Amino acid sequence: MRFKRRPRLRSSLLQHKERRRLRKFSVGRLVPNTITMASLCVSLSGVRFALESHLEQAVACILLAAIFDNLDGRLARLLKCSSYFGAELDSLADIISFGVSPALILYLSILHRLGSFGWSVCLFFCVCCSLRLARFNTTSAVSSAFPWTTHFFTGVPAPAGALIALSPLAFSFCGVEALVTSPIFAAFVVTVAGFLKISRLPTFSLKKISLPQRYVLPVLVLTSFIVICLVTAIWATLSALTIAYILSIPYSCILHARFKRQSETTPVVKELML
Repeated sequence: MRFKRRPRLRSSLLQHKERRRLRKFSVGRLVPNTITMASLCVSLSGVRFALESHLEQAVACILLAAIFDNLDGRLARLLKCSSYFGAELDSLADIISFGVSPALILYLSILHRLGSFGWSVCLFFCVCCSLRLARFNTTSAVSSAFPWTTHFFTGVPAPAGALIALSPLAFSFCGVEALVTSPIFAAFVVTVAGFLKISRLPTFSLKKISLPQRYVLPVLVLTSFIVICLVTAIWATLSALTIAYILSIPYSCILHARFKRQSETTPVVKELML
C-alpha cells in the first residue's frame, strides 16, 4: 500500500514570526527613503533646467534637494525606521545631488568657457564630494568618548559645499553680473568648495544641538524670518546665508579647539550645549 506524502509545512513558530513581521511593516517607514529619492530627482531636474538655460530654476532645484536631504534623516530618526539601507541610499543620492548635478550646472552655465580646464574643475569637485561622503560613512559609525564632538562635522557637508560652489550664480541673480561673467572666479570658488569638503576643518552640525527652553521662541522667530526672506528675496537671502556660513567656519575651528583643550585637561567632560 502506498502512503501519500504529507506536504512539508513550516513550523507554527516561523509562521507566527512572519505574520508579526508583516504586521509591523508600515508605509510610513518608506517616507524617509521616498524623500531621498525625491532629492535625487529634483537635483537631476536642475541639470535639465541648466540645459534649457533656466539657471534660476536649476539652482533652486539644488536648494530644494538640500532641504530634502536635511529632512530624510530627521524623519527616519523620528519614525524610528533608520536602517543601513537608508544610510547607503542617502550617501549614493548625495553624490549625484550635491556632486554631479551642481558640477554639470556650473559647467553648462559658466565653466564651459574654460574648455578642458573648466571640465577638470567639475571633475575635481565630484571627486571631492565622493571622498567626503566615503569618509563620513566610515567615521560616523565610530563613537567618540567626548559628547561635544557630535556638534561638529569634519569638513563642509555635501549640501553646504554644493551651495558654496553655486554661489557665483546666486550672486549673479542678485544683479552682480561681473561674477557670473568671470569663469576664472567661478572655477576658483568651485575649487575652494571642493577643498572645504575634504578638509579636516571642524564645521558646525545642527543635528544634535540642544537648546534651553528660553531660546526656543527666539529660534522659531529667527527661522520664520529666514523663511520669509527666502520666499520674498530668495537669491539675496541665499547669498547672505552662504557668506554667513563661510564666516562661521573660523569660529567653529576656534570653538572646537577650545573644547579639545578642555577635554585634554579635564578627566570627565560634561556634554556642552551650544
